[in-house]
Formats: sequence, structure tokens, C-alpha cells
Amino acid sequence: MAEESSLPEHDRISLFVDRTTALLDLGEESGWEGAAALMRLAAAGHLHPRVAVQVARGALNIGNAGMRWGRPEHAGSGLAAAVELAERHDYVRVRDTALVTLVHLDLLGGAWHGLAERAAAWQDVPEEPLLRLDALLVSSALRVAVRGPDPQVEADLRQVAAEGERRGIVDLWLEPVAALATLRLAAGDARAALDLTAAPMRLVTVKGLWLWATDVAPPHVAALLAAGRTAEARTLVERFAAAERERRAPAPHAALLACTALLTEAGHDAEAAARDWLAAASAWGRVPRPYEALRARERAAACLRAAGNRQAAVRETEAVIAGYAALGASHDEQRARRTLTGGGRGYGDQLSPRELEVARLVAEGLTNRQIAEALSRSPKTVAAQLNSAMRKRGVTTRTALAISLTHPPALNLE
Repeated sequence: MAEESSLPEHDRISLFVDRTTALLDLGEESGWEGAAALMRLAAAGHLHPRVAVQVARGALNIGNAGMRWGRPEHAGSGLAAAVELAERHDYVRVRDTALVTLVHLDLLGGAWHGLAERAAAWQDVPEEPLLRLDALLVSSALRVAVRGPDPQVEADLRQVAAEGERRGIVDLWLEPVAALATLRLAAGDARAALDLTAAPMRLVTVKGLWLWATDVAPPHVAALLAAGRTAEARTLVERFAAAERERRAPAPHAALLACTALLTEAGHDAEAAARDWLAAASAWGRVPRPYEALRARERAAACLRAAGNRQAAVRETEAVIAGYAALGASHDEQRARRTLTGGGRGYGDQLSPRELEVARLVAEGLTNRQIAEALSRSPKTVAAQLNSAMRKRGVTTRTALAISLTHPPALNLE
């Protein structure tokens, strides 16, 4: 310690940044104490340039850790501080890394408007391969949600995963692997999903880095269950739960609840599985990762239908479809319409019960905010349901929608 105190200030700050980052990467809550001290330094101003670059680097690491832990307040403030300090002192690499991480944060946080264009811009920076890879990961995830999987998007995800593994960048390996495994599971190929997730999951368990299980654990557990390896899946979830109790990071906690829901669903208790999926959805919503929350609610709706709880299934179906529409996940919206309404045309050109409620209140002259208050929904959900109703009726104004409500069609989920 005496030797360290004799070091120049920028070297001491550099060591402090490295220690704080290491603690956060290991999922240690104590790392946030160092993060708070670094953020106070970032806000102080008038830093020596050699100190400022270390503080900017620390703020960037705090922002990335906040994103991975599921703590958006740390993510946003850390990345904003990194950008501000880096721009002030012309640290281009730190600034650009923080800006690309903000793109990734917006992907997870559901701020998708204009995101595809922002991600695409970073794919044209050949001198920064890591930034290009992160941007390609964001673009691939968006393309799956908006247009659906295709050979090119899978090739792009494999490229990112291979480079992440080769470079030893854990999150740049695990996240695309999880996305690929999810696609393989949807295609009914549990073996491929297991092959993809086995090595990353082994790294998590051997190293005890359960913070990194957030993305890869749910598809790995799903693949184990699909392969009939239920006992192995249960043991893995128990180990995940034991580790998570010590740290209680929001994102891994939500992933653990999703794993628990998978186990319950595999036990053929549809009502209990629906409750577990709704608990996972609620946890994802608090992170927030709205896309993951919607996918969990979609599973809950399917379980409710299997349990014969038609009214609750319709309620969740409506929320899922409206949520995907508001987010811009067109492919998921259409899939949800097909699978959650019996596999047929969905609602087609008919208004669903909740769209009809919104349309009738529009006809009464209420604003979106007033409708949201009247129906106990979010304004974003109301806006999505209103847009869907207008699209189905082929109108572009609220007045025209109101006029069209002469013979509202009935909903048929059978």
C-alpha cells in the first residue's frame, strides 16, 4: 500500500479502475462502492488529462457493467460520463466505445427507434474491429425481431461469437451464442442448441461467473429439457439459484426466473408455469429488458391456454401483441398472432377486444393518456393498439376510425 501511495495520481487511478472493473466483472457487489467513487471523480471536473483518461475508462467500464448487471441507472450515467470526458480530452477510442455500448444498451432497453441506422453506421469503421462486432451483434438481434431469422443473420451471429471467443471477450461470445441457440430451439434442433451453449455454460460454472449466465443459461436449460436431460437441467438451475442469492443482480435474477419457469413447464403444470413465466416477465421488465419480458409473457399466455384459462390467455395475448407492435418487433408480433390465437389468421382484419375498447374511447373523444388511465394501461400500449386498429380498418385518422365502428366484429380464438 505504501508503494502504491507513492505512485503518480494517474497510475493510482488506473489501478483503482482495474480493481473496480475486476470486482464488477466477477459479480461482486462491493465493486459498486469503487464505481461510486469513480463517478464522483468524473463529476469533479478540472482533471489532469492523464487522470481524465483513466476516469473516462472507469466510467465506460461502469456503464458496461451496469448494462450487464441490469442496472440502467449505472449504465446510463457511466456511459454518459465516459462520452463527456472523452470528448473533452479527445480520447476517441474511449468515446467511440462508449457510444457503441449506448447502442447496445438501447437494444436491451427497447429504445429501437432509429437503432438499426445507428448500429449500421458503426459497421463501417474498419479500424475498430471490436466496435464493428458489437454493432453487428445489435443489428443481427434487431433483424431477427423485425424480419425473422435467415441464413445471413445466423452467419453474422456466428462471426461475432467466434471472434468474441477468439479474443477472450466473454460477453461478445455468450450473447450471440445465446441468440443462435434460441433460433435453433425455435427450429426444433435441441442438439445444435446444446452444442452451441455447452462450452459457454461450462465456463460459467467452472469459473463461477454466474453474472455471465444471464444470456446463455435459459437457452441451455431449454435445450437440456428438450433433450430429456431434466435432472441435469434441475441441478444447473439449483447452482444458479445458490450463486444468485449471494449477489442478487437484477439481470441474472430475471434469467434465473426464466430457467425456473422452463423447469415448471417441463413438469406439465401449465398454471404454475404461467405464474413462473409472469414472474420472469416482471423481473425482466424491471431490468429493464422489455423484449425479454414480452417473450416471457408470450410463454405465459401459451401456458394459460394449455391450462384452459381462456380469459387470462386472451389478456396476455393482447398485451404481448401490442407490446411487440410498440417495440417494433414485427416478426415476433406476427408469430404471436399466429401461435397465441390458435395458429390461424390471428385476428385478421377484425379488432381484438382491447383494440375495440380503445377505438370506442377514441370515438368518445378521449386522448391516448385519458384512455390509458381509463383502461389501466400504459400510453405506449394504447398507442400501439390504436395504430393496429387504424391499420385493420384502413384509416389514417382518429375520426375515420370512430366512423368505422358501426359493426364491430367479434373475436374468435377457437
